[in-house]
Amino acid sequence: MTFAIPDGMGIVGTSLWSAVNPPPAPAIPLRGRASTDVLIIGGGIAGLSLGLHLGAKKIDAVILEAGDDAVAATGASAGIVAPQLVRTTPRAVLERLGPEIGARLLTLIAESGRYTFELVDRLNIECDAKQSGS
Repeated sequence: MTFAIPDGMGIVGTSLWSAVNPPPAPAIPLRGRASTDVLIIGGGIAGLSLGLHLGAKKIDAVILEAGDDAVAATGASAGIVAPQLVRTTPRAVLERLGPEIGARLLTLIAESGRYTFELVDRLNIECDAKQSGS
């Protein structure tokens, strides 16, 4: 897939997010063994957020990402934050998890978009975030 970016340079085989943003800071490669309390697989928005929150609670965590952060599913979304259920329905969630846990999960999903924008604001993350949906 090719994307044209403002200076006319074409980028082949990369997400739009990666094509229009500066490269990420270099990661520390994992060599040998590592010991941690929590191993997070994937450096997308969910994995990085989990690592941030665990670090704030002084919980030792390692984020293991095969490539660059935020280039797989997160990068493919072009930075769109759209909390939703995928391949299921609210009714199916409630039936599977029960009314209490199911309702808690549905509330978490429904509020996650707003929380993401509040987190960006609270931490002064420079990412040109714009909340324009409901």
